[in-house]
Amino acid sequence: MMGRIQRHPAQVQVDFIRLCCQYWKNEGNYSIEDAKLDAAESYDVLVKYKIIKEKSSHIEIDFLDEQLDCIEDRRRQASEAGKKSAAAKKRIAKLNDSSTTVEEPLNDSSTESNRVEESREEKSREREDEALPPPPEHSLVTWIKNHTPRVNEMKKPLTNEEAERLIADLDIGKNERGEMLRGILMSMENYAPLLSKSVSANLTIRKWWKMEEERMASSKPKQAEEAFVPRTEIYYK
Repeated sequence: MMGRIQRHPAQVQVDFIRLCCQYWKNEGNYSIEDAKLDAAESYDVLVKYKIIKEKSSHIEIDFLDEQLDCIEDRRRQASEAGKKSAAAKKRIAKLNDSSTTVEEPLNDSSTESNRVEESREEKSREREDEALPPPPEHSLVTWIKNHTPRVNEMKKPLTNEEAERLIADLDIGKNERGEMLRGILMSMENYAPLLSKSVSANLTIRKWWKMEEERMASSKPKQAEEAFVPRTEIYYK
């Protein structure tokens, strides 16, 4: 109610709310064709006044994209916090197990000695943990840094964990799918408003991947028709 939509007739506002609901349900992956069906005559008005935007074969609603990016960021933070908590619990359980194997002390002096020894061991383990090198960088993250630096400059660049999930979800083990991913990354690199319109590299890559799959699927029948030439036509040529 705070935007330009409030200046339009009630039916346009109702159609916009319907689009927002569908856009949210589909996590930002909503085609122009579906939007036109849902918004009917209001669609051209919404595009004309830039309340919604067209990009390739899909629409964009900026304020919902920002919220979807924030939700993905919270999921990532919760996942990282869960991993740290699990590691801390495991370390505490290990310390408790080691303390139960110590024999009953004969006197207070031996108890104090055991405590000092345990403290030394714990500090030694902490120093070993600090000395460990950071985990190796995922090959996809390295490729992005070397070949598509603008993608790496996004507010939320691709992390190692996101890269690993992306490779698994998109089944990048096949050569042609790897080429497709590289093509999408290069297209993103050359997309002028990338840094101003997109926040999360992970979400943007997934969104462009879906758009490319839909584009390829819709172009196959047309290519097949163009490839077919009647024999009589070949003869007369």
